[in-house]
Amino acid sequence: MGTLQADSTNVIDNCGGKPADVYFLLDSSSSIRKSDNQKQIEFVKDVVAMFDIGENKTRIGISTFSHRYKQEFSFQSHYNKNDLLDAINKISYLRGGTDTASALRNIRLQVFTPGVARQYVAHVLVVITDGYSRSPKSTEVEAALLHQMGVHVFAIGVTEDVDVKELKHIASDPGNDVQSFIFTVSNFDALETIKDVLAIRACNVVDLESVCTKDNDTDAIFLLDVASLGSKVSLGIIERINSVTLNVQLKTNLQFGFFVSQCSNIQDKELSSGSTVTKQTSRYSGFVGLVKKARRTGFSVGHGGRPKARQILFAFLDTALTPEAEIEIKMAREIGIDFIFIVIGDETDTKRVKPYVKGEQYILKYDTNRPGLFEESIGDMLCKGI
Repeated sequence: MGTLQADSTNVIDNCGGKPADVYFLLDSSSSIRKSDNQKQIEFVKDVVAMFDIGENKTRIGISTFSHRYKQEFSFQSHYNKNDLLDAINKISYLRGGTDTASALRNIRLQVFTPGVARQYVAHVLVVITDGYSRSPKSTEVEAALLHQMGVHVFAIGVTEDVDVKELKHIASDPGNDVQSFIFTVSNFDALETIKDVLAIRACNVVDLESVCTKDNDTDAIFLLDVASLGSKVSLGIIERINSVTLNVQLKTNLQFGFFVSQCSNIQDKELSSGSTVTKQTSRYSGFVGLVKKARRTGFSVGHGGRPKARQILFAFLDTALTPEAEIEIKMAREIGIDFIFIVIGDETDTKRVKPYVKGEQYILKYDTNRPGLFEESIGDMLCKGI
């Protein structure tokens, strides 16, 4: 199974620069000799080297397992390829039994979860083992739970002692291609023969996962009252917004921009499908002024708006709505502009904003201590349909 050769020069081209979170789970039990463990590490380095590594590109994490589980490093640990390869060289050799089920459980609960893995990119797990687990039934159950979460699992069995039936349970359902997620090789030297094919198949998964399903044209503008939120928080929010638009492979049917309050050192960005900030001076100050500006000119053709596109304002709030703000919001809604409110802190009364949204799912929380959760929520909305 899976012993085809491939041209490694085509691997990154197949990925097309699309982002993914790719995690390796490496068997480090006593049945693997230290010299073979090093060959396993070299194999992982060779595969990882084919990806475009970066915070907004492909992120890599690795854990090892025997009768115990150890996370070597997470998705957030290394965004530089050279640093990543150095870290792989330092991976531990554990020894002991083979508790695959427990390792998969840790992956499910600690790795592919909101706030750790990005929720709008492909999730890929590569499991390498040389034998069979101490509890095949539990391993099957844990693998099935990962599959249900949408994690694409590749299973690589090394040596003749591997349990092929168990590999099939660990690996994702391949559909019509019975070999697409499973590889077997006779020894650790033979891992060299599958590295290119594994990378290409992982890239094929990324390609399938990285296209948004949003069908209708949507123009979205983020409103930030910097004077109220503060420059530090505002810059952090803008960084997250830009990260989403870089990571999510948006179709041309979605454009975004952001307006900031006057007297800040942050500049507006008019509607476009890119993420580069354009130079423009805001005429209006405060939250009320931002809503007024968006209502009057933000979605106009002259500022990048499209006549038939859905119009949405993402409004960040850290204080209660004033009567003046409610008037502007009502006027905006009367001309077809929808709102999504992002609440910061505890001073905003969410009951005051509920009348202006289509449902409670359009009122989000922004935790300054865990901004990644906001990024995932916005990315999911933009990609799957607001």
